[in-house]
Amino acid sequence: SDVTILRQINRLNDDGSYTFGYEAADGSFKIETRDVEGNVKGMFGFVDENGELKRISYSARNGTGFQASGTIATPVENARLNPSYTTVKPPAHHPFLKRPILILK
Repeated sequence: SDVTILRQINRLNDDGSYTFGYEAADGSFKIETRDVEGNVKGMFGFVDENGELKRISYSARNGTGFQASGTIATPVENARLNPSYTTVKPPAHHPFLKRPILILK
């Protein structure tokens, strides 16, 4: 279904820097900026099925690469928190798989 955008910003500057983002009626949002040196930082979020705000902040810089942090657990983190998983060792002769495979139950 369609979600109404309550606020929006789209600013592109002559020097290549920008700011864009939105806030939607369902509680989701995103904001991102890029400076003249190409460094990017931003944040996005949404309200989950339990009514909790989930938020991720990120940055990408020439010296450090992409980095993110926030309140959303990745599937691997969820598996660590929830013991309903198992690992399987791939065959030794497999051409691509070298690490154990995580299988969620």
